[in-house]
Amino acid sequence: MPKFVELKVPLELSFSNTLLIGVFLVFAVTAAFIPGLIGSNLLFTLQLTLAVPLLASSSLVRIKLVTNQESSVLDSFGHLVFVLGYAALINSIGLLISYTTSAFAGMIFLVVNILLALLYSSVLISDRRDTLGGRLAKDLLFITILLFFGLMPIYHYPFF
Repeated sequence: MPKFVELKVPLELSFSNTLLIGVFLVFAVTAAFIPGLIGSNLLFTLQLTLAVPLLASSSLVRIKLVTNQESSVLDSFGHLVFVLGYAALINSIGLLISYTTSAFAGMIFLVVNILLALLYSSVLISDRRDTLGGRLAKDLLFITILLFFGLMPIYHYPFF
């Protein structure tokens, strides 16, 4: 396994585990202070619930990559489930903000996350042009999830 992968994978594992703890904290705080939200907002509940197995799977993939030889298929799967889990967590927080404060505050939270993802990718791409395809795919998936399952539900579009 290349040296940069040996260093990168444990950091990704740590980040996934930290986000997983964040999911449990969001769930616990919501259950304690706004118990009606969990039963009444199915989209919020589903995204928060799905974030757990997605981020846990991402962590398990990272563990496998540390203990085994490098596998590009496994690495791609790990990135996919991470992006899905991370987007579900971000959407849950955005929906929670819109429910507890205002739709505008929830929208700002989600838009800032989209802008930061684009900024981060542009910095990476400017440094290494060979990352363009992978970054575009990850960002397109992330932004699409935030738009359809975060921003649109905040504004009660007809299909939500």
